[in-house]
Amino acid sequence: MSRSRLGGRRPSPRLRLSLCASGGAMAVAAALGGGAQPPEAAAEAGSVAGEVANASGTRLREAPHAASAVLAAAPEGERLRVLCAAEGERHSRWYLVRGDDYAWVPATDVEVVGVRGAERC
Repeated sequence: MSRSRLGGRRPSPRLRLSLCASGGAMAVAAALGGGAQPPEAAAEAGSVAGEVANASGTRLREAPHAASAVLAAAPEGERLRVLCAAEGERHSRWYLVRGDDYAWVPATDVEVVGVRGAERC
């Protein structure tokens, strides 16, 4: 996560935990794949394409919760890589996405493109 997007603030414990889990998954995937590809490529290999479908765009958030800090915004039609899906507040579904940085978006704002959906985080 870029410090410029966070205004110099440290990521929340929730975000650090989700990034640590993602980092661990990337390390395992790289190790199982023979180490031929970098960890970033291993994580992206399991991603699916998503497109912002909300007419007013969506906010990219620090955690899967509507009250979490907004890191950036994505306009309608912007393509994002959906890495996984998780349950947020009040049983809402959220996607961990990769655009310029890692962020969370409500699943209602993003249409997953392709046959299979996003796997659980």
